[in-house]
Amino acid sequence: NAVSSTTLDDDVPAGNVTSIATPPLTGGTFQAGDTIKVVNVTTGGITVLTVTADVVEGDTSVQVQGYAGDTIPAGSPIIYDPKSQTEQSGGTGGSPGGSSNNTSSLQQFFEQFFTYDSTNDASWRIEVPDIVLETDEQAGDGSTAGVRFDGDGLKAYTSSSSSPSAGIVNDGSAYFLVFEIETSGNAGDGLTAGVRYDSTNGLNAYKVGSSTATVAILTTGVWELRSSGATGSTASGIIVGSDSGLRAYKSTSTTPTFYLKSTGELLFDYQGHPTVQQGLFYAYNGIIYLDHDGGGTKVHPQFGHIKTVEVLDFGTAWSTGIMPGFWRVPAEYAGFEVYKWSIGVGNTAGSGTGTNSVTLKHQDEAGATTTSLDTVSTLGTTTKVVTSSFTGKTLAEGDILYLDVSSVKSTPAEGAVIDLYLRKP
Repeated sequence: NAVSSTTLDDDVPAGNVTSIATPPLTGGTFQAGDTIKVVNVTTGGITVLTVTADVVEGDTSVQVQGYAGDTIPAGSPIIYDPKSQTEQSGGTGGSPGGSSNNTSSLQQFFEQFFTYDSTNDASWRIEVPDIVLETDEQAGDGSTAGVRFDGDGLKAYTSSSSSPSAGIVNDGSAYFLVFEIETSGNAGDGLTAGVRYDSTNGLNAYKVGSSTATVAILTTGVWELRSSGATGSTASGIIVGSDSGLRAYKSTSTTPTFYLKSTGELLFDYQGHPTVQQGLFYAYNGIIYLDHDGGGTKVHPQFGHIKTVEVLDFGTAWSTGIMPGFWRVPAEYAGFEVYKWSIGVGNTAGSGTGTNSVTLKHQDEAGATTTSLDTVSTLGTTTKVVTSSFTGKTLAEGDILYLDVSSVKSTPAEGAVIDLYLRKP
C-alpha cells in the first residue's frame, strides 16, 4: 500500500461524505481502511476521511466515510496518511512492523508538497508562487501598518505611508527606508554619550554634555565634525564640514577666528567677535604676505590689501602743489584695483582759516595720462583721518599714485600718511 496523492475533481459539499470525485486513478492507489486527508486549498483546513472500498484501475472516485465541516473546492489535494498503514501492521521482536515502509511513506508524503534539490546542499524546498501572507489586509494603504508577503517578496509598511519601509524583493535584494539604530535611547539628550543612525537624520555621534552631535553624516551626503558639540556657541573648538569648510572658534564667540571656506576663501578674525573686524582678511588668488615693519602691506578687513605710504614727513607742514612722497606700482600688484583711500595728518591737522584740500592722482608709467581719483577737503583742527571711496582704478606695473594739494589752512597741517585699498577686480 503506497502513499499516493491526487486532487478533487469536483467540490465536496459540507456534511457527511461518502464519495469524492478524482481524476482517473491507478489500481491500488487507495485501499479499504486507508486514512486520507483532503486539504482545503482556500482555507488550509484538513478533512480526514476513511477509505471504504479498494480503488481499481480507472476509477474516477474514491468511496469514503467521514464528515466535511465546510465545502471543499475542486483542486484540493488528497493525501494518504502513512500512519494508517503503520498502525495496521504488527511488528516482531518488539519492533513495529513495516517501519521501513513507513520511512519510505514519510518521504513520499514530503514529496507531495516539497521538491528535493540535490544540487543545492541536498535540501528540500517549497515553491508556492501565488501565496499571499499578511498581518493586515489593509497594510500599505497609507494609514495601516503591517507586513505582506506575496509574489513580489516581503514588504513592511508604516501607518503613515503606502510605500514599503523595508523589504526583501524576489530578486534577492533587500532595503530599509525607515529605521533607527542607537547605542543608547538617550544619546543626544545633552547628558548621554552615544551614536544614533536613522533614515531621517543620518549618522550622529554625541558626547556627554551636548545635544549637538560631534560627528554628523546627513542623509543628503553633507558631513560635519566638531571637537565639541557646543563649538561655535558656548565652547572653543574646531568644526570641519563638507559644505562649510574648516572653522576655529575662540571662547563663546559665534564668529570663527579662522575660517577656510569650501569655496577656497580664507578669513581670519583675531579677536573672534562678530562686531570686531580688525585683522580679518580675505585671501584672493594666492597667499597674502604680511610685512610687520609698519610701512609695508597690511590687510583690509574684507576685501584685500592695504598699502601704506608716507608722503610727507611727520613734522613737515603742508604747502600747495605735489607732495614729495608717492607709490610706484610693483609687478605683484599689476591688475589690482585701487578703490578707496584714507589720509591722516601727523603732528597737527592745522588751524585758522581756509581748508586743507588734497587730491589723490594716478599717472600711467609713460606719464602720458594723469587722472584725478578723489579729493578730500575735510581735514581740520579735530579731523585728523579721512577715508573716502571712489570708482575703482585698475593698476598696471610702473603706474604712480601721488597727492596734489590745492589749498591749506592758514596754519597748515603737518605730515601725511595714506592707505591705498587694493583688491582683485
